[in-house]
Amino acid sequence: MNLNKAIQIVGYFLKKYNFKLNYTKLIKLLYLTDKEALRRWDTPVSYDNYCSMPNGPVLSGIYDLIMGKHENEIEQLRWDEVFQRDGYDLVSFREGEIRTDELSERETDLSDEIDARFHDWTYSNLIRFTHNKKLFPEWKDPGDSSFPLSLHDVLKSIGREEEEIKEILEEERIFESEAEYFSSCCK
Repeated sequence: MNLNKAIQIVGYFLKKYNFKLNYTKLIKLLYLTDKEALRRWDTPVSYDNYCSMPNGPVLSGIYDLIMGKHENEIEQLRWDEVFQRDGYDLVSFREGEIRTDELSERETDLSDEIDARFHDWTYSNLIRFTHNKKLFPEWKDPGDSSFPLSLHDVLKSIGREEEEIKEILEEERIFESEAEYFSSCCK
């Protein structure tokens, strides 16, 4: 996951809700955005990992950051400088400082589309929606637990064939490898 991009896409959505939004709704909007980006462009916006949880599919890295339980302490501290949890809401206290330079125009346009469609939905409505097995066959009910949801399964759920999935996953692997190299050599 690209933390800067994650912070920016979360901030972009929060801005539409006066910088305070139920975090379950936020995570659903982010998942819907990623899934639609994969459908359109074969690449997600967040580059986060996915997870099946009792309330449906989520972006696991962003979920961990919201919960204050991210495995990387430095990334958690950077996140906490911008966002904090207030009960079941995520709040940004850096309203004027939310940037979008890591987001492409098509990514912000897609985020706008997703928000326009679901802006007035409650988090409960979004949970029910993402439990629809016809629309979200990739989600499996984990009971009271959770388990990883593979990019392969998400791609399959949007109708990609096995050969296409292999190509997309290989491109993702190369992209992640290059991103890791550049982040380590250019610090």
